[in-house]
Amino acid sequence: MSATPRAGVPLARHVVHAGYASIALGLFGGLWMVAALNSEGWVWLVACVLVPASLLVVRGIGLALTGQPLAAREEAAAPPRRLRWNFLLEVGAFALAANLLAASGGNRWLVAVIAVLTALFLIPVARALEDRLYLLTAGAQLVLCAAVSVIMRGRIELADPIFGLVMGLSLWLTAVALLLRGHRIAGWILHT
Repeated sequence: MSATPRAGVPLARHVVHAGYASIALGLFGGLWMVAALNSEGWVWLVACVLVPASLLVVRGIGLALTGQPLAAREEAAAPPRRLRWNFLLEVGAFALAANLLAASGGNRWLVAVIAVLTALFLIPVARALEDRLYLLTAGAQLVLCAAVSVIMRGRIELADPIFGLVMGLSLWLTAVALLLRGHRIAGWILHT
């Protein structure tokens, strides 16, 4: 979903995709924020993780539900099958990276590697959905992960909270952008 809706996909489908994507990004961003704040007290986890993630998920559900009747009026367009394969490959890459790092004694790099794999996963998502927003997010994540890795290379395990903040906040900002765009498209559909 670039600034202009991609050709061949009904506008209402953009609204539904934005809703579902914001749910996923809200939850995954929350997981990264837990990684960032795992040494903090439960009050911080509730205030800084549970509340924002819950709000993004609830808004995403609302947007998806708003888009469903609109999509029913238009011809249905199924999500690209490549997304399922990309997700399975990402999970496999996480498992492979964890096992390879454990076997080589590089466990301290695990969070950094998972952060980079998460960012790289957004590139095929951007291609499948033809949405530059995911490319922008992936690029920012890769640059920030590289910067943190270079700065903290001597004590990379101390950078785990920084990776969590970078990934969590970038995923949440992407979810907010998707929600705003989805609401704008839904409003346009309802008023035409």
